[in-house]
Amino acid sequence: MGQASTKQELQSHLNALSSGPIQPEDPKWEFWLKTDLPPKDSLNLIPLTELEKIRKDQPNNFVILVNKTVTRLYNASKTENLKPGELKEVTNGIRLLTRLLPVAFQDSNFTEKLFWTEDTKIVPITPAVEPEITYTSNINERTPMLNKAEIEHVSNAVPIKEAEKPITQVVNEPSKENEVKALPDREVKESAITEQNIQQPIGNIPERIPNDEVAEIVRETEEPIVPEDNESKTEKDTPLEFEISQEDHYDESGKEKLPTVELSAQQSSSLVLTSIKKPNELLGYMLLDSLVHFLFFPGYTLPPLPKNSSPSDVWTGIKIETKAASSKQQYDTNKIMILTALLVTFSQPIYQTPDEVLRTGLSNKFVDHIVCKECYYSQTLLSFLLNTVVQFDPVGWGLPYNYVIYSDIKEELLYKSLQSLSILLEYRKPSIIPVPLLSSSAPQYTTSHHILPNTFQPDDNIFIKFLNDLPDQALSSLFNSIISLLNDPIAASNTYLPSSKKTLLCHQELMIVFWHLLQGSQRFFKLIVQSDNIVDILYPLLHYAYEGRKDDAQIGIVQIVVFILMILSGEREFSVLLNKPLTLTVLIDIELFTGSYADLIVLVLIKLMVDGHKRLEALWECILTILSNLSPYIKSLSMVSSLKLLKLFDSLTRPQFLFFKERNHRYVFFLLEFFNNIIQYQYEGNTHLLYAIIRHRQSFSKLIRLRIGPQIDVTTEENVVNSEQASKSLSSSTESSNEKKESSPKQEQTSTHVVPKTTPHSNFVPTDEWLRSWQQRLPVPIILQFLASLAPVSYTHLTLPTKRI
Repeated sequence: MGQASTKQELQSHLNALSSGPIQPEDPKWEFWLKTDLPPKDSLNLIPLTELEKIRKDQPNNFVILVNKTVTRLYNASKTENLKPGELKEVTNGIRLLTRLLPVAFQDSNFTEKLFWTEDTKIVPITPAVEPEITYTSNINERTPMLNKAEIEHVSNAVPIKEAEKPITQVVNEPSKENEVKALPDREVKESAITEQNIQQPIGNIPERIPNDEVAEIVRETEEPIVPEDNESKTEKDTPLEFEISQEDHYDESGKEKLPTVELSAQQSSSLVLTSIKKPNELLGYMLLDSLVHFLFFPGYTLPPLPKNSSPSDVWTGIKIETKAASSKQQYDTNKIMILTALLVTFSQPIYQTPDEVLRTGLSNKFVDHIVCKECYYSQTLLSFLLNTVVQFDPVGWGLPYNYVIYSDIKEELLYKSLQSLSILLEYRKPSIIPVPLLSSSAPQYTTSHHILPNTFQPDDNIFIKFLNDLPDQALSSLFNSIISLLNDPIAASNTYLPSSKKTLLCHQELMIVFWHLLQGSQRFFKLIVQSDNIVDILYPLLHYAYEGRKDDAQIGIVQIVVFILMILSGEREFSVLLNKPLTLTVLIDIELFTGSYADLIVLVLIKLMVDGHKRLEALWECILTILSNLSPYIKSLSMVSSLKLLKLFDSLTRPQFLFFKERNHRYVFFLLEFFNNIIQYQYEGNTHLLYAIIRHRQSFSKLIRLRIGPQIDVTTEENVVNSEQASKSLSSSTESSNEKKESSPKQEQTSTHVVPKTTPHSNFVPTDEWLRSWQQRLPVPIILQFLASLAPVSYTHLTLPTKRI
């Protein structure tokens, strides 16, 4: 019954927001902050369609709701001790913003005006109360000072019609007859009110009510503002307009300044009360500051501070600790909720259209405020996210089926932390440059130039700077935690008791974070490359790439693994460590072998090429580049790896494959470079590979003698290759035996002079000039010299009759 009544009340208030404008002082706004929103049912209780309707039909109501929620959170975050009821309102406000922000982000102009402009007024957060105005004891007792009631009422004041009438009160609500337009934003002046401007006191001087937030009377105009005399206008015709006035009400020592106003003789008839905030406190900044503050709020997400401690002790900087401190489950629940709200805040670019990306680049002001500006909480935020990864224990009690007995909420906290790290480490502030249109027909734009993001430097991200300042021990702990978490799903899927261990589903986020660490932090990169356990991360990466090679949804995982291996293969230390013998049990379906980690890389990468998704063809050049980078340091390859390499070479040099696309020949260059490096630098230990090269010497001869014959119309299987055959030629040829690949000289001569006809998927027609352009550059002299010297000797030994013992 309780949930049903809450749903009915929410629906009625949603209908009220979409039906017509609601004044800021209406008590209906308090319902949204005092109503409990269940974390799991908030999406159903507040439908997205209803919020979109409110934003489109009644945008002022949507603005007021966001303003009130953000302001309430901001004011609460500046308070040291909050009561349980106030903490409950904070929770409701964060959940409400998590639902409202995606709707606001759907319109970029609406988002810009709401969060990043100074013409959005912060509305009062409680119903208006009759204000009282007090005075200070100095400046001839004529300086008015606002109390708490007036602060809550500052946005509803209207000017007095008659200039000669003394200021005696401020009305509670603006009447329909006396509605005024919002005053333009002008420079604020501060001085004492002289007796020439105001001749009579406003009233008695009550005691000043202390308050954390002080407002000032600061709006003035050069000419008096006369209210519109239009009784026929309704509230719907003249919606409220909001303004933010920027003025610092704190002195250099951090204490509150006494507010003062200056009214000239011409301006005394026009007076507007406006809420004042610190400079640069736009609604976007207030939202971020509030969320981060509550992420480290004692009594809400952290244990209460001990006595004689300062609130600033929370911002401790970067400290990586391997052991987690004890924490209540409610604290972790609140952290997850706040991180979810931050992720929603960071997700603004996904709502941008391609046109907006071309105009502004992938700029995100929310992330830019945290990452590109050194805020006082940036180091503490990074420390919290890293410690969540380092301190997570995937083993737990070590008992089978322990996840059935209890659920570990820290697992969800780990997911949110990794997602936040992925966004924050990836972001760079783009440099905007104009790019002319490539063609007049492709893009449909009105301008002749577009804005595209330029390349950016890692120094733009202060999180990367903080990572480079971490000690080696902290970076090593982070790397070991990444290895442990990557290996956990593999171990969970291969237990003696089925499903006895829960599988972590964060390996994709871990690989993305690891990729950004390699790219951004040079100290982290050099540290792990020079460490002996770098090969420990190799198997889980190859395992995930192999398992996802045929799944269209996991192509991104394969790509990130290939990119990681490519950047690691450029380091000599990593390539040398691959000669370490492979002792662990390989749990993927590849040929059995006895060898090193280099054999594992070769077999898995070849499998990605010959038995992977068709979209992986874009990674072939990267895969072959990895093999070419590793080849000078591989001391010994197994027989299985050697034969797979030569079978791959046979497939790539087939005329059907070479003539299918214009750039297919470039793959042959990478494999020839691999063989050349082995022959030149690792000749003694790679006997298996050298023997395989001799066995496949005809493939090199056919590649050199390859010619293009005249076009023929015979549509036989040997002469014509359709699109399906071209896509399967690489896989089918590698699976065939060596005996089937060896053809007679007549068949070789025919195959080398056949050109495939064009198909709807390939409009390329090879020519003699195209063939000569790359055939003359083939790096085959070293291989041909090796074959000329050893092939006859090996052939003689193979043809000798065996002697019986």
